[in-house]
Amino acid sequence: MNQLKTFNHNMFGNLQVVLVNDKEYFSATDVAKSLEYKQPHTAVKSHCNSEGVITYNVPTNGGNQDKRFITMGNVTRLIVGASKQSRSTEIKEKAKGYEKWIFDEVIPSIHATGSYSMPNNKSNNTKLLLETALKHEEEIETIKSDVVYLKETMRIDGIQEKKLQNKAKQIAIKSLGGMNSNAYKNVSRKVFSGIWRDFNNHFQLPRYSELPRKQFDEAIKFLTIWQPNTSLRIEIDELNRQLEGVI
Repeated sequence: MNQLKTFNHNMFGNLQVVLVNDKEYFSATDVAKSLEYKQPHTAVKSHCNSEGVITYNVPTNGGNQDKRFITMGNVTRLIVGASKQSRSTEIKEKAKGYEKWIFDEVIPSIHATGSYSMPNNKSNNTKLLLETALKHEEEIETIKSDVVYLKETMRIDGIQEKKLQNKAKQIAIKSLGGMNSNAYKNVSRKVFSGIWRDFNNHFQLPRYSELPRKQFDEAIKFLTIWQPNTSLRIEIDELNRQLEGVI
């Protein structure tokens, strides 16, 4: 369920926050204006990751209008940008204060109650911070698990696939006695077919392009030491000796 809340701070002014699927998004222009960007819309476009920007319809004095909201990550980018780009000590300190307000008060209150309210006492504030820290820790563990899963299942990319092709070609040509050899002219297709058949059997793949990325180095090693089977080596030797006999 989506919720729109407007928060107020005596120094930073208004800040609209919308909860979308239990994730908080902050009004992009509210944040940029509070950090004293002269061109808020340009600042959002320059500093924010587009994947962390959503459009949400909000009521205004002129009727409902679409407004951009940004993730906490993008809020941080705007804060860092304001602090780095401004020579004014006042703005740098304001950026630090804004970050503290967001992290220490707004976010903990949202996670605890679904809306923002000023903490009543130090004890409540500490509890909210601990709850938020725990939730973020759980989210980090989930991300770590996702990264491990991706590493285990991710397939080789186009560059790695090309490297495998080049290595296989190099080994095939060497096994055939060179590109000008009689064997290359007659059985090169058989050699290439043998390389990829053995490769797929060894790594238990339907095709070499399905190789898991984590096995890429092992695959290069396999191709480097690959040799034709005994029958094929005999055939290659006989074909190349035939050419020598003609010469």
